[in-house]
Amino acid sequence: MRARDAPDYPELPGAYCEAVEQDGRPCRAELPSSAGDPFCSRHYKEWRELNAKWSKTHKEAERLIVINADIAKQKVMKLRLSSELRRQIRDEFYPRGGDIQDYIKWIHNLENDLRQLADSLLSMVCFLST
Repeated sequence: MRARDAPDYPELPGAYCEAVEQDGRPCRAELPSSAGDPFCSRHYKEWRELNAKWSKTHKEAERLIVINADIAKQKVMKLRLSSELRRQIRDEFYPRGGDIQDYIKWIHNLENDLRQLADSLLSMVCFLST
């Protein structure tokens, strides 16, 4: 077997940052053997900030009680932003599905929020039409 015919062995998981750059390329930053996180320090900071922003946005949306069309619009905008932030977290930090359970739980909560929003809007429409 010649050296150029040697197979490419997959790299050991955890040896490199698991995040994906915004352009879709893997980060490729080497992690120290003592690293407890799957991300390099730059991506860990980005992950922490993005998670905080997503969590805050989603909690704000959940707290909004729809009593009129303006608040309904605010809730929809917050839910959209929350959804976009969560997608970004999944795409950039868990491209291999490492957060599937958390993502499924979040989708369930989002569905509940949307049902409550729809119920509130239907109640408003029924109230206005009487």
